[in-house]
Amino acid sequence: FSRFVEAFTTHPPANVLLFGLDFLVLENTASAFHSPCILDVKMGTRQHGDDASEEKKRLHKERCARSTSSSLGLRFCGMQVYSTQTNCFVYQDKYIGRELQQEEQLSNQLWSFLNNGHHIRKDVIPPLVSRLKNLRDALKTHNSFQLYSTSILVMYEGKEADHSDEDNKPAKVDVRMIDFGHASFSATKISVSPREDLGRLQTGHDEGFMLGLNSLIRILQNLLLIP
Repeated sequence: FSRFVEAFTTHPPANVLLFGLDFLVLENTASAFHSPCILDVKMGTRQHGDDASEEKKRLHKERCARSTSSSLGLRFCGMQVYSTQTNCFVYQDKYIGRELQQEEQLSNQLWSFLNNGHHIRKDVIPPLVSRLKNLRDALKTHNSFQLYSTSILVMYEGKEADHSDEDNKPAKVDVRMIDFGHASFSATKISVSPREDLGRLQTGHDEGFMLGLNSLIRILQNLLLIP
């Protein structure tokens, strides 16, 4: 499970002097890529934590109901794609995702994520689907995580290998889970929020997150079938 989460350390590198203080240093998950194409997908059918105020609950429920979060368990939340035509990145923000209500609309957005300006990067779909399935299998063995409002980063290398490179070399991809600000772990009643009412923590699998994973896998597999 840990291989799907960005790494962190509580100590700075030995050669960095930061006034003797400890800091939480997060891994740059895109550092392994030369021209990283990154898709941010907000997961789950519920976006508020157990400690949310009634007003915040209402706002998040309305946002989910108006988007693909409620029906598919995921919502487009921004992306950057490397264009081989301009040698620049194309960016889209989270507000586009709030307007998407149908699976077809979300599918079109994912199609754009795979478009490098010359062709559709179908070569990255099989390894991405494989990694998403591995994440799904890992989560099935943990039935105490409630991953409210967490996201998945879907990444692939935008700079394609030269024809002279090794043939049949798999496309470079990665999938990571991020944003655990509203997650909880009910097995030991641990929550990230100091205001958490532990008696209200949910138990069992996060079905909304699992729905989102299944939807994302299905949409990517369907895109692979498009001529």
